Amino acid sequence: MMLEPAKRTGAASVDVIDINSSRLETARTLGCSNVASLR
Repeated sequence: MMLEPAKRTGAASVDVIDINSSRLETARTLGCSNVASLR
């Protein structure tokens, strides 16, 4: 997942889209700005 490097390099907003609910929950835990499921 590229969430952490994006946040470390100063991204103002990080969005994650996935079909796996556990990965989406991990993204939320790591501080993702927006999370969306493809299901």
